[in-house]
Amino acid sequence: GGAAGAASGVGAMRVELRLGHRLMVEGLTSGLGVPKDKVETVLSQLHTALPFSPAAQREERAGRWPGIAKALEDPSMGVPGYCIGRLRTALLGAAGELGAGLARMTAMAKELASSGASGGGARVGRGGVLPASASLLYAATAELQVLAHYLGLVGVCAPALSVVLDPLMIPPDGYSGALFTLHLLTPGPAPAVTGASSGSSSSSTLRCHTLAAGGRYDGLLRMLWPP
Repeated sequence: GGAAGAASGVGAMRVELRLGHRLMVEGLTSGLGVPKDKVETVLSQLHTALPFSPAAQREERAGRWPGIAKALEDPSMGVPGYCIGRLRTALLGAAGELGAGLARMTAMAKELASSGASGGGARVGRGGVLPASASLLYAATAELQVLAHYLGLVGVCAPALSVVLDPLMIPPDGYSGALFTLHLLTPGPAPAVTGASSGSSSSSTLRCHTLAAGGRYDGLLRMLWPP
């Protein structure tokens, strides 16, 4: 009856904690050759896929990619083809289960460092591959690994809560370092998402509700209480 249906609905709900890092976003965009004056525009295109869970709605995220790629390939964007492929990896391949995602980002940092040191950045095109960007990825990954360790110590883990990595998470204004968003996944069709790939359809049976967002706010603290 109604009670059984309600109980079933509650049981189908999931809570998801997405982790990201401002340095991870900066390292990816600068290291992969996104022109500085196009970073905001590029991120706005990539973010059309972020309403979907990187773990529970992977197919829905992937379904947004063709439209995103088409927008990024526009000559006016000035984004190298190699960069577009790597951004796809960050958006789809590295996003998801935290441990696997951090390992993938570490591998990307090694690739960037190797390419930059060997001069391989020439194939990236405008912007090149900078070893400094690899350092940003290493730093972000190391900090998130420590955070993951502490989350495990306090018992924040599945099945009560799913902790995932979202490398291209939008950095909220005023926040630095590690970032987080907390989501509730409930049964029901996903809402339409406008943006670069709005022409694609979604057959998702989950709705993703954002409950909270935040991160470190060192800059704000220094501004309010200077040393």
